Parts: sequence; structure tokens; C-alpha cells
Amino acid sequence: MKVLLGQSKIKSAHISYVPELLPDELIYSWIGRLISVNALGCPKDCLEQLFGNRYVIPSIDLPTLLTDLQKNLGNNSPFNSAAQLLEAGTLYPYHRPFLTRERDQSIRKIMFHTDGKGLKMLMGRVANRFGANPPLRFCDICVKEDTKIFGTPYWKRHHQLPGVNCCLKHRIHLEKYISPDLIVDRQHYILPPYLQSHEKSANTST
Repeated sequence: MKVLLGQSKIKSAHISYVPELLPDELIYSWIGRLISVNALGCPKDCLEQLFGNRYVIPSIDLPTLLTDLQKNLGNNSPFNSAAQLLEAGTLYPYHRPFLTRERDQSIRKIMFHTDGKGLKMLMGRVANRFGANPPLRFCDICVKEDTKIFGTPYWKRHHQLPGVNCCLKHRIHLEKYISPDLIVDRQHYILPPYLQSHEKSANTST
């Protein structure tokens, strides 16, 4: 358990537990778990605390405003810097080998300092038919294993890579998960299926 250190800009009254980053976990997934376990509530309020911008749209694979996110998390961040966050918590390392040095530098600036408008078109995601906002994918066996080992499933980076349809570990097709929450509000952080069903049953029982 990671204790709140009190050196971030996040309101300490709202956060009592900071989860550890799990192996190959997206920062999107970690933020979703952080919000869930602390019952932080309104998505806009969460975004303002985390990114300093209540209107940002969370990105699953290529999040932006990373410098503000790292600064606001402070010592509660699972990363030492915004650069490390970019390398270990996003899908950007997959795309970088296909970019020129100049475009790489431009995109890093966008991801560190802006809300990312036009980012995926600049990277060629749309032109390459990968789609700007592909659905989240998960492996049924991974969900069960992670729940048993870590107490929770989570969104894995390698399952979200463009063109990947199978789990490399278990050699089964990945399931696509399209949350109804995103239809209502694009600012929600979507939790893996187990956590979704667990929260609903908990809310029903209360």
C-alpha cells in the first residue's frame, strides 16, 4: 500500500490510498483504479485535480497534458518524470520507430504540454486505419489471473496495441469492451469488466 505523501496538488482529503502500478499497466488504467478506490466522484472534478483541466478527454493509449499530470500527482505518481510516464504508461513507444526525429519531437511536446487536438491524425493513426479511438481489449484468462494475483484486473498495454487481436500469453482472441458510459460521458475512466460488475453489485446491495 502506498500512503499519500501530501506533496501533490491533489486534495489529500479525497485520496487515502494510491495503488501501485501493475506490470504492463496503462496509465489510463492506473488513473481509473485511483479514482475508483477513492470514490472521487464527478469526472470533471477528477480531471481538474489530475490534469488542471476539467474539459480534457481522457485518452486510453496516447494521453496528453502529461507534464501537468506528473506535477499534480507529485510523489504519488508511479513514475519519476513525465518522460518516464510517456515511455512506460502509454503506447507511444510503439509508434515512435515509424516517425521522423522532427515529428517525434513535435509529438512529445504535444503530449507533454497540450490537450492533444489533432495528435492521432499527425501520427497517422487514422490514415493507417487503426482508428482514432479503438475499443479497449482484454483477455478473459488474464482477467481471472490478475484478479487472483493482484486482487484486480487492469488494462494491459500490449492488449491495446494497433492490430493486436490475440493475447500473446494465452493465445486466445481478445475481447472488445465498449462501455455504455462513454456514450453518455466521454470523460469517464473505464474500468475492466470485473471491476464494473463488482461496483454495480456493491451499489445494488447498498
